[in-house]
Amino acid sequence: ITITNGADATITPAGPFCATDAAVNLVAADPGGTWSGTGITNATNGTFDPAVAGAGTFTITYTITGGCGATDTETITVNAAGSAAFNYSAALYCTTDPNPTPTITGTAGGTFTITAPGVINASTGQINIGSSGTGTFTITYTTGGSCSASSTVNVTISSGANATISAAGPFCVNAAPVNLTAVDPGGTWSGTGITNATTGTFNPATAGVGTHTITYTIGGGCGATDTETITVNALGNASFS
Repeated sequence: ITITNGADATITPAGPFCATDAAVNLVAADPGGTWSGTGITNATNGTFDPAVAGAGTFTITYTITGGCGATDTETITVNAAGSAAFNYSAALYCTTDPNPTPTITGTAGGTFTITAPGVINASTGQINIGSSGTGTFTITYTTGGSCSASSTVNVTISSGANATISAAGPFCVNAAPVNLTAVDPGGTWSGTGITNATTGTFNPATAGVGTHTITYTIGGGCGATDTETITVNALGNASFS
């Protein structure tokens, strides 16, 4: 007759886990048994993968077979991962724009931060454009709870383009073409007498006698437009006898 101690299948408590946590090997008092249950991906090693199990509470079973085998169960909780997803309506704002507030598509109730010297409302994520100044800022949103998450969005604040045209003229109708100028380069010129939209070349002869409206436009999110009137005068008549 053989008398032996029975196996001890007591499972060491584990968890709770977040759904994004890495897989872990569960342990029990005596080795050599078999693991089963939702989230177990290796029955020999007792590998439990929270991502495979998903959010919820699951019963895990460990069984040691044989004449003096044993079985134990343990409940493991997996909490849903927090989502820190958010976005602003645009990636570029001008200093003249109203303060933007983000849309939170993830878990509400988190905290916003912004890189210096930016100024932000920690609860709502509203950026104070006037106090932040110009530049590119990184905004971070972090959720609370046991399974917190964070994400970042970049936002640029620009002072905006200055399209002010330098005054020109008046010209005589036989004057040579001139290149008009504006405070900021890179825009497009248009209007009667403009023969090159990129360089802003204005030809009095092409425009003809009269007063003409010239437009200069800088595109982009913080672009600008300006207009200037240019007068072209007719030639005087110096004939005599």
